[in-house]
Amino acid sequence: MEAKDARQIYLYFLVEAVVSRQVWTLQCHGDWVAVEGAGNRIFPLWPELESARFAVAQFWPKLSPAELSLRMLLREHLPFLEQAQIPAGVGLAPFPEGVIVPANRLRRDLLEAKRLCRTYRRPARP
Repeated sequence: MEAKDARQIYLYFLVEAVVSRQVWTLQCHGDWVAVEGAGNRIFPLWPELESARFAVAQFWPKLSPAELSLRMLLREHLPFLEQAQIPAGVGLAPFPEGVIVPANRLRRDLLEAKRLCRTYRRPARP
């Protein structure tokens, strides 16, 4: 994947996550899972269900896509992943590779995207 593609995928993920207030990840028997990717464990994330389904069909047929609220991702999952030193893998179908990002950077970028979206949506004062 070219750097330009990786940047676009990452920015698209940030915007979609903030606008929809949800992301998609993987579960196995109701438990969130990290998977092997890029030579180490990653916590996979997608901006929409279709991308998660594509990845499951291609790579992890025994796992299932699972919705995760942005609030839970920011408050619980990313701090846990940071402490466990497990990066996030942000993907988008049909690209087979993910953008690997440290959990603390993803959290910081999502919070900044939320702040920017609130600023952009704020109506002008008369």
